[in-house]
Amino acid sequence: MNSHITPDDFYSDCPPERIIGIECEYNLQQGISSPGVLIPISSYMTPEAIARAGLSIFGKSKFLDNGGGIYADIGDHLEYDTPECLGPQEAAAADMAGTVIIRRIVEASELPHNGLFRLTGSNTEANDIVYTSGYHENYLFPRSAADSYLIDDLLPAYAASCIWGLSGMVGASYVFSQKIWGIAGKPISRFIDERRTGHQKPMFIIPPIESDHDTIGHHAWARVERRYADAGLSPEVRFMQLATMSLVLRMIEHADKIGPKRLEQISLKNPVKAAHIFAANLALNKTVLTKDDERVTAQDIQKKFIEMAKDLNCKIKLPDDEVRAIYLWENIIDGFGSSQPDQVEYGDLVKMLDVAARHVVLARKLGPGSITNINPQAVALNLIWDRLLPVGGAQIWWKKFPSESVPPKLIDEMLNGTRLPKTRAAIRIHQLKHNSDNIAWLNWASIRYKNNTTTVLDDFYATS
Repeated sequence: MNSHITPDDFYSDCPPERIIGIECEYNLQQGISSPGVLIPISSYMTPEAIARAGLSIFGKSKFLDNGGGIYADIGDHLEYDTPECLGPQEAAAADMAGTVIIRRIVEASELPHNGLFRLTGSNTEANDIVYTSGYHENYLFPRSAADSYLIDDLLPAYAASCIWGLSGMVGASYVFSQKIWGIAGKPISRFIDERRTGHQKPMFIIPPIESDHDTIGHHAWARVERRYADAGLSPEVRFMQLATMSLVLRMIEHADKIGPKRLEQISLKNPVKAAHIFAANLALNKTVLTKDDERVTAQDIQKKFIEMAKDLNCKIKLPDDEVRAIYLWENIIDGFGSSQPDQVEYGDLVKMLDVAARHVVLARKLGPGSITNINPQAVALNLIWDRLLPVGGAQIWWKKFPSESVPPKLIDEMLNGTRLPKTRAAIRIHQLKHNSDNIAWLNWASIRYKNNTTTVLDDFYATS
């Protein structure tokens, strides 16, 4: 491992890569074993099925030998958690590897099913079953920045305006977001229990020290969990969502380089309301108020973020994949500026963005005026777009436009655990592959062995 990195290094002129981890839930329409009886989700996720899929899992735990986790979660759905990754490219590859892992295991179970889906917050119904799921991104940043007022200003403005990263949804009409309808109340919560409070979910959660024991050196580091994000299947969007979010955290960490007053000007009066307005506005012309009473569109806000990211890149040395993301970010917003999403005209954005590709395909098959939830065919095609098994529309589409940001080779390496992230995940992978017989129990933060000794899974980001 490298020498230790401290939170102070994130404030330096050469900040290190950020640790990122992703949780994504999958939905499985279970097969019928007898009339009226569903096969439990856990029956698909047996050690035998996992082994037939070419993977290994430690005992009855959730950990795979690629360092990630897989299990049947609350509410009887499948969940895959990536290993802790360094930087957005590696994290995006690990997330895309998760779709392959889940698909392989369900196939290897040889149990009947009526479809495996990767969805986010959809209220789509099929066979009288409502499908909803979660996709959450987790980012490491200094605990000293966790209570900054700039966190409360910038993150909600970013999330509300980042509509290009959403996946599209068939509702009363076609809209940008699958997940916005569950976002309400405070945009940022610092109470981890509020992740399950009714239907009002925050955009972000920053757990306090006493309830964040999975975070490396939790007294020095904090974790921000982004909950307002969609789990699309475009590798380019996977990378860009993670990279741009990390860049916004860099702006907060380096506020002195940009100017706090300049950052404050991007703050919105009501970011949750703004998110609802932007997500339903395919014409991209609705405005909301900043705290300074300036009227701005989603594109206006995104342009301000891009300008600040470019300025920051001139003053400090950002990680290479985040530098790449700045210019892709600018291309995306320029693309929206010359597009007419409300007229199903996206130009080259259909080669990058889930929301654009889904809209174009549905419009070609049904006609733009038929994409509503009162049209059963539109509802069915929308659901099929997200389907992993049998292969759905998104998987077919994105094979035509491979991502340079997330190359297939890297996805394979994250799938097989042959690329060891320079995080504590590397320790977990090594122990699971070479010392599993001696392990009694493990979680994200530690391993307990059969001789009653315990190893804390620290990496070079840990602090004493």
